[in-house]
Amino acid sequence: MGRQTCWVVTDGKPGMENQCLGLAEAVGLAPQAKRVALRQPWRSLSPYLPTPLPLALAGNSDPLDPPWPDLLVTSGRQAVGPALAIRRKSRGRTFWVHIQDPGIPFAWVDLVALPRHDGKAGRNVLQTRGALHRVTAERLKREAEAFAPTLAHLPHPRIAVLVGGSNGVYRLTPTVMADVAEQLADIAKRHGAGLMVTPSRRTGRTTRPSCAPACATCPPWSGTGRGRTPTSATLAWPTPWWPPATASP
Repeated sequence: MGRQTCWVVTDGKPGMENQCLGLAEAVGLAPQAKRVALRQPWRSLSPYLPTPLPLALAGNSDPLDPPWPDLLVTSGRQAVGPALAIRRKSRGRTFWVHIQDPGIPFAWVDLVALPRHDGKAGRNVLQTRGALHRVTAERLKREAEAFAPTLAHLPHPRIAVLVGGSNGVYRLTPTVMADVAEQLADIAKRHGAGLMVTPSRRTGRTTRPSCAPACATCPPWSGTGRGRTPTSATLAWPTPWWPPATASP
């Protein structure tokens, strides 16, 4: 598939973009990432309002101009309208894959990739075990080698701590994060473990300082989605570890 072209179109959120990139890379393509931003009223009404290109794109959006790609991989509601427009303009030549629920009839998409736990099925629905990703054995090895000097001072076992953030159900406040950080620091002290803490973009600037009690030996990295972060490196250590069942919580 080396001669095939591929676009990954999202609003730029790392959690969406990485899933699309992972799918494209898994089928052997070198995708071109495009981050879109819609003007009003399309931004508020996407994907229900037809999206004319390039009129609907805001000034900070990447351009979506022909030649149209052979494969289009999208995620997020803001990418659905542009994807429909691209399929129209390519006269169906572009094969469109949307990751997560597109919010439109699935029949309008060539292939929809949904986690199995969503409980949705269909003729053109591919159920995945969880979220798609870009983790491969080669990437883990490469990133582990790149970050080895930074992690060299940490004792073993080393524990990777990936910090998320608030969502529609749960709130990660500075108070909650501080409590979690104290528990992590206690685990590290009692078991002689080294903590590798990586906040994500969703953790928030006001919450990140609350990670401090867990980061006495290794300052947290900032997972902004821009530039290199050590997530793959921290996942590369081969032996999973957790405190013995007899340890107090």
